[in-house]
Amino acid sequence: MTRRPPPHRLFVPHGQAEFSRQGQRLWGVAEGPFNLELAQEVHRRVLDWCQRLHADGAFDHLCAFRGSALASPEALQQLGNMLRDLAAQGIAPVRTAYVFPPELEGGSLLSPLFERAFAATGLPMRVFASQAEALDWLNASLP
Repeated sequence: MTRRPPPHRLFVPHGQAEFSRQGQRLWGVAEGPFNLELAQEVHRRVLDWCQRLHADGAFDHLCAFRGSALASPEALQQLGNMLRDLAAQGIAPVRTAYVFPPELEGGSLLSPLFERAFAATGLPMRVFASQAEALDWLNASLP
């Protein structure tokens, strides 16, 4: 059976991203490679999550990447759009940690691009090799 995109889309999302909330932390698991369609879907979902979390006060975000971090140029541009929207609406996480394990495909190539996208909007973000390191950094900033 062939999977066909809905009539309103040219392409189906590649990759996947899931989000959940634990207290004032937005947890994410992302598995690439990522195309524009997935980046647009993530943009919508992250804005929704951040609006809900922000309503309860300051929060942080941890996203663990699996499989691949590779992303199309359009997907990376969409990440920048999302970050600008979060900053403009005043609903961005106080800190974001991405976990790029050493075996992550494209991790060393994409890490600086993600960091630059966050830096361009003034949003604090770091990439870590392990979830333990990421949690140590996030937990050090809790009020």
